[in-house]
Amino acid sequence: MRRSSGDIRRVMILTLTGLGNTLLYLPTLRELARRLPQAQLDAVCASAAAREFFEACPEITNVYQIGRERTMRPGVAMAAAVAALRLRPQRYDVSLTVFPSNRLACTALAVLIGARRRLAHRYAPRYHWRNMNALLHTEVRADDTLHDIEQNRRLLAPLLGEIESRARPDDLLMPLRDEDRRAADALLEDWSLQDGNIVGMHVTSYPDMTYKRWAPDRFQGLIERLLSDPTRSVIIVGAPDERAYIENIARPFAGRVKICTDATLMHATAVVARCDYFVSNDSGLMHVAALCGVPTLGIFGPTNPSRTAPSGPQHRVVAPDHPCTACYRYPFAPSPGLQNCMQRSCLEDLGVGTVYDAFVELQRANPIEE
Repeated sequence: MRRSSGDIRRVMILTLTGLGNTLLYLPTLRELARRLPQAQLDAVCASAAAREFFEACPEITNVYQIGRERTMRPGVAMAAAVAALRLRPQRYDVSLTVFPSNRLACTALAVLIGARRRLAHRYAPRYHWRNMNALLHTEVRADDTLHDIEQNRRLLAPLLGEIESRARPDDLLMPLRDEDRRAADALLEDWSLQDGNIVGMHVTSYPDMTYKRWAPDRFQGLIERLLSDPTRSVIIVGAPDERAYIENIARPFAGRVKICTDATLMHATAVVARCDYFVSNDSGLMHVAALCGVPTLGIFGPTNPSRTAPSGPQHRVVAPDHPCTACYRYPFAPSPGLQNCMQRSCLEDLGVGTVYDAFVELQRANPIEE
């Protein structure tokens, strides 16, 4: 039985996912804030990047990071459990777990925090007992035909009633602070890149998801074709620990490719927002670009674009025509064939010419305004 929304005063949003999945919760967060204006919205996350994102969201009051960078080894899990227990006295009315949540740790976190009502997704029956889903109060069946944004929004229906499946356009815009914009402006001025026709790139992924990376030599081939237009500039954006990998890709271009790896997430977001186009592996920064309104080309292989493609009609995806493409099926099933994708077998079939042609189509559909 659904409680009156006016009785909901404290809501906890739980995520043990990486940045990309967390970003896809943004439209749901804004719907929550709109429908529950009297409620305090807090967040618990396991990723420093997710924490920085939530801290930039004006809808969120408190952010608690437990664990570190999605790792849940025994010692880290114990520290996370202690941190979660410390939140019980705040007596949350509701907890909502960000999709995907097909892990025992997600259920455990919801139980330890002790919200009066715990909402999460239900997966295949074989996962129900393994993840101790009986400890949850409300479950909404996950649907493998839906985009992750829609999965998250559907979880609100038991709480708030009928929810539109499609988010409002304004709900798909990243929060950007003035100080981050100023930092990005100063960096681009230092690089003399104020004049537009800038292509941003993200060429990496989480270290445990290297199977999502298009090969470095392919990115070099794409950059070479992009820079054949003398008016165009390229910026590769990434995390500090990705710098060596990025420098290896940029080295043949003798300074013509700029590298941004020293900024905070939100400073990097402001840099991405200044780009005219963005090309990326399926990653968190791909979603950053899309949510900044930058026309984005996502490069997909083992992951499924119907679930995590950049959201919006101005964006495009490119994927190989390979029999085992999109073999990574978590959280709906184990991932048969994924070991092959660890070697990027499907992405090896994706040539520079194919990706460049997809970029040209993206550019034609989104011309730079004079």
